[in-house]
Amino acid sequence: MRGLLEKIWRESRALGAGACVTLWLVVTLLTLVLPPMQSGIQQFTVQMPGLKGALAGLLGVEVMERVSLSMLLGVIWVDPVVLSVVLGFVVTFCTRFPAAEMERGTIDILLSWPVSRSQIFLCETGFAWVWGVALVASGWLGFLLGSRWLDASAWPVVQRAWLVAFNLLALYGAVAGMTSWLSAGSDRRGSASLAALSILAASYLLHFVSSVWTPAASLDRLSLFHYYQPGRVMLSGLMPVRDCLALMGFALLCWILAWRKLCQRDLGS
Repeated sequence: MRGLLEKIWRESRALGAGACVTLWLVVTLLTLVLPPMQSGIQQFTVQMPGLKGALAGLLGVEVMERVSLSMLLGVIWVDPVVLSVVLGFVVTFCTRFPAAEMERGTIDILLSWPVSRSQIFLCETGFAWVWGVALVASGWLGFLLGSRWLDASAWPVVQRAWLVAFNLLALYGAVAGMTSWLSAGSDRRGSASLAALSILAASYLLHFVSSVWTPAASLDRLSLFHYYQPGRVMLSGLMPVRDCLALMGFALLCWILAWRKLCQRDLGS
């Protein structure tokens, strides 16, 4: 078991550390840059009313005439670069086993170790969560660092960022579970990654379209991003319990399906 843990750590440390540093830098810079642009962004939304609907869908709150600092701070957590770093990492990590091992032809070597498939799966899942916590914590620390230059009046809102971070961690878990399930049934890492990224892109697009096109609003609950709305959390200061439970329930279901698929299928190269 120790050898397995060392193997996972050795293969994932560069990717994980790089993602953590990248997210920390991106969130810090966004927190420094966006608040001074508040008046310009507000004028932009006045000139383009459709932008309000898009922001409302992404943030989970109604965007009024005045774009508040709370809304801008919420935008940081739905920024495409931030989401790309988090979701890109989880898709890359969770396709390591068994898809990448089968593609490289090293699955037989791994299965010859004195560990069961279930033990390998649990170790991979455990490391996925360890890196997930580290990644989200890096973003949260970057947010706190960038917020040090804001007015003291903004700190009550800034202190709510840990609630958004918890919601982001739940989203991370849901994507990790889904990707692990896809990887468990795939022989190629590229195929599993493409399937996961396609589902995420469709989910994001559905959530975005539902905010500007009323007929699609009824389908928004099918999107994972419906349960991740940092703007609402930043404004209310309340833990999004239902959203987090929905995401974690989906994650648990996917991991159970992935474990069953992994135990039942032929993994011979």
